[in-house]
Amino acid sequence: MLFILKKTLCYRTVSTILLHVAITSMFFGCKLVPLYGESSAGDARFLKLVKIDRIDNRAGQKLRTILQQKFGQRFSTDNARWLLTVKLAETKRQLAVKQDSTTTRGEVTVTAVFNLKEIGRGTRQLLKGKSLSMSSFNELGSQYAILIAENDARDRALNFIANDLRNRIMLAIRHPENF
Repeated sequence: MLFILKKTLCYRTVSTILLHVAITSMFFGCKLVPLYGESSAGDARFLKLVKIDRIDNRAGQKLRTILQQKFGQRFSTDNARWLLTVKLAETKRQLAVKQDSTTTRGEVTVTAVFNLKEIGRGTRQLLKGKSLSMSSFNELGSQYAILIAENDARDRALNFIANDLRNRIMLAIRHPENF
């Protein structure tokens, strides 16, 4: 009986290993390209050729700075191939209202409407869309603490939008025929 149990465990481990080898070998044949790093074709370098237009207000300045960091742009792009324009809208609302009409929770919603155009060749529109992020924060007793918590929630929302824009723009640049 013990021999049969050892034999079935051995077959299970061998079959599990073979299954893992088969699944991983399937990915070697496809053109799997990393989205966040450099690929063999160096597609991430194209993000350095995206000129990010000015974005109004303080939150827009923060978003533009975050996008420049995520696109790997240390200096201004003189030979830009694409132009990204972004319009930001922000709303705040109070949640969790107590009986004495004070709130203990707040929410910041940031909406970015963006447009990516190819410079030259008639300034063709490549991608347009909307990205939305909601982030909540605690409203503590101090006004300063509330301000810091609200700014942190706004920064988290802007980081989410920047990641979303980076991914969508990278896909649009790689595969313009799909957009």
